[in-house]
Amino acid sequence: MWNQEKKNKGKPTTFSWKEPKKLGFKAAPTFVVYESLFRYAEYEERKIKDLIDGLTYLSAAMQLIDDLADAKDDLINGYETLI
Repeated sequence: MWNQEKKNKGKPTTFSWKEPKKLGFKAAPTFVVYESLFRYAEYEERKIKDLIDGLTYLSAAMQLIDDLADAKDDLINGYETLI
């Protein structure tokens, strides 16, 4: 997702407040680790799905915090941010 975000220099952001899950997917590579750990712990499929879903929304919140921290530099460099 980073490349998708940064390749849009001078264009509106591809992310929306109405799609927080899409924003959370920017951390998708970490979900492989989480899911592997959950499977190793022999969690049921439903529990794994629910946990990954919750972690996706948590990641969205963390991404917003990161975007707040980067907003000034992004705007100076021509990248529109969700913030």
